[in-house]
Amino acid sequence: MEQFIPTKKIDAIAYSDSLINKKHKDNKYFEDINEPYKRLKEALAQHLIVHESGGWPKVDESLKSLTAGKSSQSVVSFKKRLLLSKDMSIVDTLPNHDAALVAGIKSFQARNGFEVDGKITSTLIDELNIPLEDKIEQLLINLYRMRWMPSLPEGNMLLVNIPEFLLYAVESGKKVWSMNVVVGKQGYHTTTFTDEMTTIAFSPYWNLPPSIIKEEIMGKIAADPNYLASQNMEIMSKGGGLPVIR
Repeated sequence: MEQFIPTKKIDAIAYSDSLINKKHKDNKYFEDINEPYKRLKEALAQHLIVHESGGWPKVDESLKSLTAGKSSQSVVSFKKRLLLSKDMSIVDTLPNHDAALVAGIKSFQARNGFEVDGKITSTLIDELNIPLEDKIEQLLINLYRMRWMPSLPEGNMLLVNIPEFLLYAVESGKKVWSMNVVVGKQGYHTTTFTDEMTTIAFSPYWNLPPSIIKEEIMGKIAADPNYLASQNMEIMSKGGGLPVIR
């Protein structure tokens, strides 16, 4: 959900505190009928607790070169960071790159769309070091978006997590299968909706919309005559205007 009309800026922390600690009839209504909204609000409450206790420590970039079995004092703050995000369940002050640390890393990776391999990388550290205030703002934005989404239907469903670029098959409330999907980008957003599926087309042809052909494809064809072939696309017909491409 986007807002293109300027709105008054709010203090994310103060607003979060109001949302969590004061009783709002409308918000309770959303929780009752919208499970994702409820879970986001629970996550917001946990982040607010961490903020009130002083925030989470920064993970040292040098840890990306620390191999299993080695030690570093920076591991202690790394483990504390994972503890505060509930990726580790017990306090661990040992400075060792051990099985407990690897398990915590894998938990964080699974929750944040990383390959679950337990490895410490620069990308992982960057994600861990996103400021807590930014995470709280992100949660507030998505809480707002969820107010506009219909409640998840009961039973089996296909669920697309747009930011994760993944489609999930859900049976009895559990994810049983997933696959990568292509979604829109800024300016060409994927529409959010809920509907009943009646048919499935396997390996369907898809003709590109004229707007995409005009604004994105024609320039690439001019720069590289082999662009369509490299993308497994073809021109179906040519008229007086734009070609038909699939």
